[in-house]
Amino acid sequence: MDGEPTEESRLLPRHRYQAPSDLPGNPDHTTPWRLYAAARCVAVLSLVQFATVISATPTFEIMEGIICHSMHPDIVDPRNDAACKDTDVQSKLSLLQGWIMPFALIPGLVTAVPYGAMADKYGRRLVLRLAISGMLISQAIEMSIFWFSDVIPLDLICLAGLATLIGGGPMVISAMIFAMIGDICTPGQRTVAFFYLGSSVTVVELISGPLTYLLMNRGAWFCLFIGFAGLCLSLASSLLLPESRGANTGASYSPLNDEPDSGQQAGNGPWNYLANLPKVISNLPKVIASYTIAARNLVSRNTYSVLLLMGIVFSTLGQDVLILLLQYMTKRFSMSWADAALLLTMKSAVALGMTTIVLPLTSQLLLTKLSLSYTRKDLWMARVSASLLVLGALCLALAFTIRTFMLSLIIFTLGAGCNLVLRSLITSYAAEDRAGLIYTAISVSEGLGALVAGPVMASLFRLGLSWGVLPR
Repeated sequence: MDGEPTEESRLLPRHRYQAPSDLPGNPDHTTPWRLYAAARCVAVLSLVQFATVISATPTFEIMEGIICHSMHPDIVDPRNDAACKDTDVQSKLSLLQGWIMPFALIPGLVTAVPYGAMADKYGRRLVLRLAISGMLISQAIEMSIFWFSDVIPLDLICLAGLATLIGGGPMVISAMIFAMIGDICTPGQRTVAFFYLGSSVTVVELISGPLTYLLMNRGAWFCLFIGFAGLCLSLASSLLLPESRGANTGASYSPLNDEPDSGQQAGNGPWNYLANLPKVISNLPKVIASYTIAARNLVSRNTYSVLLLMGIVFSTLGQDVLILLLQYMTKRFSMSWADAALLLTMKSAVALGMTTIVLPLTSQLLLTKLSLSYTRKDLWMARVSASLLVLGALCLALAFTIRTFMLSLIIFTLGAGCNLVLRSLITSYAAEDRAGLIYTAISVSEGLGALVAGPVMASLFRLGLSWGVLPR
């Protein structure tokens, strides 16, 4: 690209394309086709999210029971014994949880960009299936450690997360689904599509809470097996997804040569992918080298990319303060855990309203009434969303009563679409042939924010406790 970069500049240079004969071009991709393809992508992500959320509670209960039984061998029913809530058991459980998080996040941070390069070369579906398979293996290892806890040390559960080196785990799954939605949708549809994709995650969170409560009445293991079945179903559903790469351009890109992708020529069935896997692995170092150069260009040639990705990091870090809100509410306002959890459902309801109604309507009005470009529209929406997050966080810190606290939480949640808008904004700067790299870079940024948020927020919370609370 000649000249100085502007806010309309693409992050990465364009490359040559060659359209394979069997890949339909843009005229064949009608709105019903796009909606149907996008709905299948949303279904897969929802199943993964459902399986993850519904497995968390039984996992913690089983871990608590194992720790409690090891410390108090005479206990028959750890679930209902008050001794399992003692400080020694809870300290061990919190320590174990603190180690599980880094082992779960680091594989995705390390492998996300290489898998993004692989997705741009060999297709989104292959990488998505690998990522879901890695999560399945990880959960199977966890369940095996729980089942044989009398012979396998529970501490080894931290290593289960390393199985997500296969595929990259949740970060890559999210990146691939967003990449497929971005491939399928036109620029005018993309932001709204991201809002609805985010809404699907919120809906799953709303449904999973009461459903987990009902399933846990049948036992923690029953609930855990339901979550594992959800992951299996998501893997099966991923086999039905269309290959979205080149959906808007009718072209297939190869960073190594100008020949059409071999996967496209030979067919897209799972057996074709397995047959081509040795070739994929042998070419991966070259692909990674190519995309490493592209990633360096992304940072060095356009400062907007760095600023927007930093925005993703800090937005994620700030929004992850919600992980401590339950504990803060019980301490600050002397509430029960159940009452605090019930009040926090308001956050999910407000977030759902924002991403399904308010933000899509705002996006449409900015395009039609103010005639803003896609980029400027996303830029203004990102600025307003970030401002609401900052204002809401400040109000939460200064809230003296539960009513002002809930009002502050609503203000904070009005900025819930910030990361979704930033995704669309970053995508609008990127060339289509580097979409996989861009989306995995976004996922890495979110992962870094989440990785830092846990210890930082916990340390600040302990510091606040040592200072004492504000007067009510």
